[in-house]
Amino acid sequence: MAAGYHNPPAGAVCVLAGVLPDIDHILEFIVHHGRQKFSWPALFEACEQTDQLAGPLCFPRLILVLHSSELAIILWLITAASGNVYAMAAACGYSLHMLMDIRGNPLRPQAYFFFWRLARGCKIEKLHRHATDNE
Repeated sequence: MAAGYHNPPAGAVCVLAGVLPDIDHILEFIVHHGRQKFSWPALFEACEQTDQLAGPLCFPRLILVLHSSELAIILWLITAASGNVYAMAAACGYSLHMLMDIRGNPLRPQAYFFFWRLARGCKIEKLHRHATDNE
């Protein structure tokens, strides 16, 4: 039987670890446009415009600290070292979130490494798959 099977708290940890990273999209919006302009429709529009690389709400930079492959690696190392079912649940949920974002978003896969983004000034034109200023 798999570790954590029929373990509702581990399932909750998995779900939370898979959903909570998107909090940094809210923080990204506030950094670029201010708290007063925040609304859910404005946030969704900003994310869509950033995907398209056009529009007044397009983020010029993506910091997104919680969208970091380095964090996934750390979670899996903790899981391997501890064998803890909750660490495994968090690693699974977070990794699935990251894999879905890498597959579904127009950023280059390496843009999901925080330090790679940081080395490029977190500038969207250096992170986007279809930008003309790719390195």
